[in-house]
Amino acid sequence: MLETERLILRQIIESDVDDLYAFRSDSVEQRFNGGPMMTLSESAWLIKELANGFEQGTGLHWGLTVRGAGNQIVGLFGYSHVAPEHRRSEVGYDLSRSLWGNGYALEAMQAILEFGFLEMNLNRVFAVPYTANLRSTKLLERLGFRLEGIHRQEFLIDGVFYDESIYSLLRSEFAQHP
Repeated sequence: MLETERLILRQIIESDVDDLYAFRSDSVEQRFNGGPMMTLSESAWLIKELANGFEQGTGLHWGLTVRGAGNQIVGLFGYSHVAPEHRRSEVGYDLSRSLWGNGYALEAMQAILEFGFLEMNLNRVFAVPYTANLRSTKLLERLGFRLEGIHRQEFLIDGVFYDESIYSLLRSEFAQHP
């Protein structure tokens, strides 16, 4: 569990299936995240996959809750593709659209990055947002991530090709970032 001034990031459990589905089924929110979930069973499957990643040591994810608003999961944040032998991992995040613009993603990411660099002993954290996802790229830049490059026309969705950006943050840069 991670705690910030306004947030609690906690383990995602089977009973979170409805909460997870609520924001993962939003087509606007998920347009840059592989598309919306269509069924509750997809949400249940994702919870199992996240647990499997934790057990195998390849992932670590938290459900985001807002202090004082109950225990409802309104976001999913965490690490995927953890490679301890290389001290690197991919970071990802997803926040309910109703909460966009409140600084919650920035606050949660600061806690997660601190955990990654200090507790997981990571040296490199990377993210791969769609280049068109300006909210995401702006968040990464505010956190001190640097653009490394772009995979041009990486994804074909509904007949449109999308570029994917590659951002990274090194441990030494995190230590220097305010």
